[in-house]
Amino acid sequence: MLFAPLLGFGDPTFNKEITYKIVKDALKNFERIYLKDKRFIGGDKACIGDLIAFYDVTMLEVLDYDFSPYPTIKKWLSEMRKIGGVQKAD
Repeated sequence: MLFAPLLGFGDPTFNKEITYKIVKDALKNFERIYLKDKRFIGGDKACIGDLIAFYDVTMLEVLDYDFSPYPTIKKWLSEMRKIGGVQKAD
């Protein structure tokens, strides 16, 4: 689990700096590949992929992750939170 060391459990020798780099690269790629010029991963409507990605990305909020370098992800998170079922589970 990628987030385990960042949350303080798992392998104590795990390198947090490497993990943060992996997360940063993943977020950049998520914006560049999946959200480029789109409201959701699949286009104008949310799909199961959006839900899965939403709960993965929001795990970073537990760590007070700074999403300011990722405006497209911030907008996507806001759009996802407008979905009724997501509001209840978030």
